[in-house]
Formats: sequence, C-alpha cells, structure tokens
Amino acid sequence: LPEQSSVDKDKLKMIATQALKAEPYPVVAAGLTALADLDPATASATAAEMESLDNSDIAGAIATLYSRSGDLSKLSYFENQMETIDGCGAVDLMSAYAGLLAKADETKINSGVAKMKAMALLQEGSPWKRLAATAAINDLRESNKEMGDKAAMVEQLGAIIEEIKAAETEPQLQQIYG
Repeated sequence: LPEQSSVDKDKLKMIATQALKAEPYPVVAAGLTALADLDPATASATAAEMESLDNSDIAGAIATLYSRSGDLSKLSYFENQMETIDGCGAVDLMSAYAGLLAKADETKINSGVAKMKAMALLQEGSPWKRLAATAAINDLRESNKEMGDKAAMVEQLGAIIEEIKAAETEPQLQQIYG
C-alpha cells in the first residue's frame, strides 16, 4: 500500500475487517487480502479460522497470505487444498505453493515437486490441475535459475517438465506446453 496516515490505515483495516463478514466469498477474500497488508498477524489468525471453507476465492487469498508469510508449517494447507481445488483457483493455489516451497529445504522441495509431478502426470485428472502443477514446477525452476548455486535443481525440474510434456494427451495443454 502507498504511504498513508495511521487514520487512513485504521479506516482501511476497519473496512477490511467488515469485508470478512460479508456474504459473497470474493468480498471476503478481498477483505482478507487487504487485511494481510494492514495487519499480517490478524490476517493469519483469520485465515487459519477460514481454512475449512470450501471456496476457491478464499483458498486463493489464504494461499497468497501463507506464501508471503514464509511459514513452512502451512505447506500442509496447500497439499490438502491440492486434492479438491480446480479451475483457475488451482493455478493461483499452485503458484503460491511454489512460492512458499521455494523457501523450504531441499527435502521439502523434492517432496512438494513429487506431489505436483504426480498431479501433472495424472491424465485422468483435471486439465486445470495438470496445468497448474506444471506451471508451478516451472515457476520453481525459474526462481532457482536466479540463484547461481541451484544448477542441479534447475536441471532436475527441467527434466520433470519434459517428462510431463511428453506424457500429456490433452491437445490444448500440449499446445500450451509447446
């Protein structure tokens, strides 16, 4: 947020908190996102209370918040959501997952990549999930390219992406991967 007075921040925090009580989930998600910028601790506590809500807008807002927090204990939230989320929400969730996973140690990264790879290779699964998992693996590869000491990880992730591309049967995804 741009530099604002404490009065403006207090008003924004009040509005964001009110949005959390709204009926339409996109409004609630927007409120949580705004609150994350204004009061991360309160937003994290609120997100934890909302984890059980079955809505892609809420899941996306929580995923973004958790990814930015760097709290690796939240990896399990992503892994649970990966089972059910679909559509555009899957893309947002997986992108945030890759962002948080990038902050983990190599063991956790390898475990997370294995989960995404399995999802991307499941041809009977949702094309959205396959696309989301593949894009997240690619995001992780790109973030590792920026670190000079991660050449082996970049190569490994590149090989996984090639394996996914070779196994893909959906013409639209083949075109995207091409």
